[in-house]
Amino acid sequence: MEYINLLMDVVIVIMSLWVLEMLVGYGGIIGGALRTIGIGTVIIGVGQLVETIMSHWFGVNVITTEFVHRLLLITGFIFIVWGYRSLMMKK
Repeated sequence: MEYINLLMDVVIVIMSLWVLEMLVGYGGIIGGALRTIGIGTVIIGVGQLVETIMSHWFGVNVITTEFVHRLLLITGFIFIVWGYRSLMMKK
């Protein structure tokens, strides 16, 4: 089962990188905001992958693993909110 979780986490990271790749070419304020949102999705994807790797492959204790996972998720959501805020300020 841990290999399935790892595979799904890798798929999440690849999809979040795909989001960034799709935003290449957008410029200006909107492009910057969309890239910020894309970076947030990558950070969230990496957070999922790091949690799986830390707990299943390196045997890091649950408390540390969950702390790092949540810290990455919060950081990712900050980027997403920052990106949306930039879009809203465009009005």
